[in-house]
Amino acid sequence: MTFGPRICRRHQWTMRIGRCCGRPCLLTHWERVYSGGMAEFTREQILKKVAAGENLSGTDLRESKLEWADLRAVNLSGADLCGANLYFAKLTDADLSVANLQLAVLDRANLTGAFLTRANLRRASLERANLFRANLWHARLEGVQCGGANLDRALVTGATYDKMTNWPDNFDPEAAGAVLVDD
Repeated sequence: MTFGPRICRRHQWTMRIGRCCGRPCLLTHWERVYSGGMAEFTREQILKKVAAGENLSGTDLRESKLEWADLRAVNLSGADLCGANLYFAKLTDADLSVANLQLAVLDRANLTGAFLTRANLRRASLERANLFRANLWHARLEGVQCGGANLDRALVTGATYDKMTNWPDNFDPEAAGAVLVDD
């Protein structure tokens, strides 16, 4: 895996190179989906730990391939999930507070009741994700793509977003308590 700067075709409109994980790492959607992974554990090891009820808080799960994974009520607080693929993952009631989810793919993920307080979701993809009753208090949502997502009864008070954040239709972030920031 190359550690040099990579240009993200999906995010070229930002004209920025992000620095997540301490190195430039904007990836194309398919590079994120099919990356070799930089996590401490393989997918199988992670799922075994989840099945055993282990606490995964603070774990390095960068670029993990966890699509369709059942991670309901798992403690991932403070975990590094930068660039992870969580497409269609079941994260109902999961604790992702203070987690690094920069550039993560959470398209169609079920985050009902998930705790994402102070989580870093900058430039993550949450297209058509279910965030019903999710707690996004003071989360970083700059550049997040969440078109078609369900944000009914989600708490976004104090969450920061920028002009590049793509909200679902009929959702007013300011009325919900989110704060527009200039970068």
